[in-house]
Amino acid sequence: MLKTNHLNETSNQTNDFKSQFKAGFSRLWSKIQANPTLNRLVRPSMPPKLQQFIKTFVPILIIFFILFSGFSLGKAIYLRLKKPTLQLPIPTISPLSPTPTIKSELLPLKRSLEKFNTQLPDPVMPVFDDEISIEELEED
Repeated sequence: MLKTNHLNETSNQTNDFKSQFKAGFSRLWSKIQANPTLNRLVRPSMPPKLQQFIKTFVPILIIFFILFSGFSLGKAIYLRLKKPTLQLPIPTISPLSPTPTIKSELLPLKRSLEKFNTQLPDPVMPVFDDEISIEELEED
C-alpha cells in the first residue's frame, strides 16, 4: 500500500510538472504571437496559410537566431580567452662524430660482466622418502 501511494505521488508530480511546463510554454507562445511587431508582419490581404506560417515559424526562426548568435558569441569569447600553448623550439640534432676506439686493460672484464648470466639455476628436487608418515609416533 505504501509503495503504491509513493508511485502514484511520483506519477502525479511528473504529470503536474508536464502540465505546468505545457501551460507555461503555451502562455509564452501566446505572448510571442500577440507581439505587435509580429502582427505588423501579417497583413489581412495575405492568404491564411501564409499568415499562419508567419505566426508560427517567424518566432521559431527568431529563437534559433538568438541561440545561434549566443553560441557564436560564446565560442568567440572562449577562443579569445584561450591561453596559447607554449611551443618549444625543436632542438637540432647534429650527427654524431665517430668516437675514437680506446684500448684498455679493463675492456675484457667489462665484456665478461656484460655477458654474465644473472639467471639462477633450477633448484634440485628433494629426494622422495617413502618411510615418512604423518602419524604420531608411539613412545615405549
